[in-house]
Amino acid sequence: MKSSKLGVAICIIFVFCSGISHSIPKFDKWSIPGYFRGFNTSIWSNVFDTELTASDLIDLKASGANIAIIQTQGLVEHMPPYSPIDPWVVDGLDSMVSYCRNAGLYYVICPRSGPGRRDVWREGEGLDPPSTIWTNESEQQLYAKMLKDIVIRFLSDTLFIGLDLIQEPNPFDDAAACLPVAELEAVMADSGIDVNYIYSICIDSVRTIDSDLPLLVQTVHWSDPGYFTLCELQDDDKIVYNTHCYNPYDYSHCEDAMTETYPGNFWYCAGDYEPYWNRTLFNETVFTPVRTFQSTHGVPIILGEFGMQYAQNGGEQYLEDIAGVACDFGWHFVLWSYRTDSTFNYELMGGGYWSTVCTLLTCIPSEIEDKTEKVPVTIDLNVYPNPFNSSCVISVSGEWSAVGDDNRQPPTANRIEIYDLRGTLQLRSVPSDNRSLSGGCRAESRQVETNNNHTFIWRPDESISSGIYLIRVKKDEQIIQKRVVYLK
Repeated sequence: MKSSKLGVAICIIFVFCSGISHSIPKFDKWSIPGYFRGFNTSIWSNVFDTELTASDLIDLKASGANIAIIQTQGLVEHMPPYSPIDPWVVDGLDSMVSYCRNAGLYYVICPRSGPGRRDVWREGEGLDPPSTIWTNESEQQLYAKMLKDIVIRFLSDTLFIGLDLIQEPNPFDDAAACLPVAELEAVMADSGIDVNYIYSICIDSVRTIDSDLPLLVQTVHWSDPGYFTLCELQDDDKIVYNTHCYNPYDYSHCEDAMTETYPGNFWYCAGDYEPYWNRTLFNETVFTPVRTFQSTHGVPIILGEFGMQYAQNGGEQYLEDIAGVACDFGWHFVLWSYRTDSTFNYELMGGGYWSTVCTLLTCIPSEIEDKTEKVPVTIDLNVYPNPFNSSCVISVSGEWSAVGDDNRQPPTANRIEIYDLRGTLQLRSVPSDNRSLSGGCRAESRQVETNNNHTFIWRPDESISSGIYLIRVKKDEQIIQKRVVYLK
């Protein structure tokens, strides 16, 4: 991937996005596919107590990021009698928020602890006892009240773009590591644990003082995408669903630099087998539960954590592949973690790591190259003008020579489809019927055929919003895809 590829296309899309003012509702920004990109930040490192400064956040904004997820402890101790937490923690949170304001970064607040809920890292390291919130109703109510108090503290800030309700819910901690999805679901049910219900308590608490703030919901098992089938749709229309991907863990968390290689074979916990990890596996297997949830419910998704602890063979491609799939799906994404210590620190990894990350933060989906070996294709697809503001011409040429029902037109398996970045079908045209539309399309398409070439003219109607759309040509088993920018 080369940054020189970005060119004019980036300028165009970011002119479009930067024209969105703070005055529009906060959730509407989450509805713009892939709008938020940035880093997790914390008021301290979980390991070395290294604090970030105001200048660090300015540097983060300069890298191309527009959001920070602020990792902090809650306002209340996690153990009885649930006293207010050390004022140092609250002061650190206030400082980090002020740094975001100063840098012009949107921010999400992510409390890592509260009544009954221990910090997920400290719990995993055995530094704190296991969380008890999962079955303790009084702690659930106290935790939900704490979330409301956090919202009250920062609600008036237009840059306060969301609250992440529970960081990496992990009932049973390491006892459930690599447990198959169905078995984990059964164990939680047998233990009376309903994390989705706990989320509903938290949401109801926040909604007593604010009905519009976007709230982030994660799934169980450290928010691993393979366990997203256990996440339920909440009865609230301003929820962003958050997944974290450190798969394969033996690669992302390898304790020694330059000892593992990607693409390569690693264990896949959710699937209980050892596949070959590459972009295709992320696209077609690892992220499928999240993608299915997104397509089914039409909700925004954020890849809220991903990255690698130390530089490894193929590490830049690893980052590109995960971010590339997220971009293809229209997900927001945030890396872990900005300048906390020597781990996950791409500025210290050497090579092209930091330039790769900066490119990911600023590029449009089509610029994140898929390096998976391709099958030769026999179709050529062109879209022009691109960007466009009223209509565009979609030109297809190649081997469309199969005989159709009337011995002249190609069969109905050959078609063009237009999707938005959430995967919603906007238009489907079947070449055997040059006026045919299906799928409840809200657009006009006209086809002109010349020999083996097919030209479609797409004129979106007023109900279709500005944004990036995916033009897909399907010829039998082959799929070719182009992106087009529609600016009203």
